[in-house]
Amino acid sequence: MPKKDSNGDAEGTVLKVLESQARPGDVLLQGVRFTDPKNGDVEADFLVLMPGLGAAVIEVKGGLVTYAEGEWTLRGISDPNYQRRIHPVDQARKAKHALRRYLDRQPEWNLGLVRSAWFVVMPETEVAGDFGPEGLQEHLLGSGQVGSLRDSMKAVLDRGLLTEPRPSPEAIEDAVSLLFRSENISIRHMGRPRSGSSRKRRNALIGAVGGVALVGALGLGVWSVNGGTVAEECSPHYEPCLPVTDDLNCSDLDYQVRVIGTDVYGLDRDGNGVGCENLPRNVD
Repeated sequence: MPKKDSNGDAEGTVLKVLESQARPGDVLLQGVRFTDPKNGDVEADFLVLMPGLGAAVIEVKGGLVTYAEGEWTLRGISDPNYQRRIHPVDQARKAKHALRRYLDRQPEWNLGLVRSAWFVVMPETEVAGDFGPEGLQEHLLGSGQVGSLRDSMKAVLDRGLLTEPRPSPEAIEDAVSLLFRSENISIRHMGRPRSGSSRKRRNALIGAVGGVALVGALGLGVWSVNGGTVAEECSPHYEPCLPVTDDLNCSDLDYQVRVIGTDVYGLDRDGNGVGCENLPRNVD
């Protein structure tokens, strides 16, 4: 199938949209693969964790998606001869339940089954109604809904039919830490703001998960990690790495940092190479 019909390009489109629509406190994870005790290996194309709302588990399908006689079919746009059967609702549901099962089994997690909903995003398909009894329109976000993905997901997560508690910002942080800690979960990418976006002051969250330092730029609510290491949006002057931003103070941090270059944020007041000495040491 030609490259422009690939699911990878559709995921890239959805990633940019989700990044642009992120609200403070949101966390965006891409390519979250679970080794689930019930369903084996399952993957969520995107997982969006939203404070006060819950978790949106997203399956992305590029190309033209149709539904007829109980079957979902994916067709190429530039190559109309290409087509294959797909099962997006089943994929999204399995990923949602894998997430809920994993968090519910962690001793540190006290919210029970996380408030969540699955979605199938089809940026090249117009959605005008339900796709069968399982594909309810509110869960199917097509080309007409791409411009308002977050609002569409919020409408589902915000409704009274969901009885699970709404996660606090602290619960969202706990969920991210627990996801990165597991050997049975891999995360391909943590989304970051598009280049050229304004760099407002960001609160930094530092944690050590599985021996890897993670830095989250929570001011825009979007993380900057790729393949388990901090990406280019982090300053090279500190360890653990801090986000590149206009201003950062010790009040924004949870742990001490070691200055390994120029102290651009002025965190090491006595010049001994350790910034924010009034904070706990990161001993994990």
